[in-house]
Amino acid sequence: MSSPDGILKILLGATSNDDDGEPPFKPATLAQARALMHRPSLSVGDYVVLAPEFAGSFRWPKVDERCIVTQVLDDPIHVGEHSSAALAGRLDVALAFVHLKSGEPMEFMHDSRKLVKVGSVFDPVKLPSGEEVPVE
Repeated sequence: MSSPDGILKILLGATSNDDDGEPPFKPATLAQARALMHRPSLSVGDYVVLAPEFAGSFRWPKVDERCIVTQVLDDPIHVGEHSSAALAGRLDVALAFVHLKSGEPMEFMHDSRKLVKVGSVFDPVKLPSGEEVPVE
């Protein structure tokens, strides 16, 4: 996986590391593109983790960190320069995080195509006895 500086150089149009003048990209195969060809059905209150193929792509969340969806946008936000990888990304869900020093809850926008639902805050809670109790 590239370093953040390497990814930034790629996004800003830099050439590959060996500087041979060739672009650092090639068209994806269908198998490689599948991860970007769907939009999961997420709802506020869902627990999500990064999809395995995107592990290491973000500072937050990290692999296997469960996050709670706090917003789902009907119309994704697109940011970035024309013809850039950043512009192709779409920010359509907000995830809750807590600032480690201040304890302040915050939201960060993410592309839902890079997340996998693993549960919901509204799922029944399983007690040590095995009994499932609905969340109220």
